[in-house]
Amino acid sequence: MAKLLKLRGGTTSEHGSFTGAVREVTVDTDKDTLVVHDGSTAGGFTMMRSDIMQEPLDVSGQDIVSSSNGNIALTPNGSGTVQLDGITYPTADGTNGQVLQTNGSGVLSFGTVDISVKANIASPTFTGTPAVPTASANTNSTQIASTAYVQQEINQIIVFEAVSNPDPVAGDFTNGAIFVGQF
Repeated sequence: MAKLLKLRGGTTSEHGSFTGAVREVTVDTDKDTLVVHDGSTAGGFTMMRSDIMQEPLDVSGQDIVSSSNGNIALTPNGSGTVQLDGITYPTADGTNGQVLQTNGSGVLSFGTVDISVKANIASPTFTGTPAVPTASANTNSTQIASTAYVQQEINQIIVFEAVSNPDPVAGDFTNGAIFVGQF
């Protein structure tokens, strides 16, 4: 005949205020788990069941690894979500061509990028008021010239009157003035 071992037991609440002796084992009757005591910690240490995790798993300073190089699946039950470092991940895969996007509040979802609003690389057509950096004075390159750059260059032009008077008259092409260059 087999021997019967009976252990002291109590509810989760009762265990919370109970400090068992060193190496004493009791039963939490709410969780149906064993609790190991160390003689000083109220509530002891609940042992994890193989079929259900009763409490948060504290892996602080530890790695979660697969010793067989297999995948590590995190699959919530029902309507639960996977959250890692404050980011909530989608509960299902997206469809072909979708990208992972954020709402800016820590929730990721799958979405589709609208490429119909992009500018073509060759011969783009811009709408609205596109802005470009203003080049420094006397820039001679193929970069886009802003209206500020063009105005800056126009203000540098000097003209001289065609007569013998060498006084510059900025921007005045009247009275036979000729373009001379920049000053």
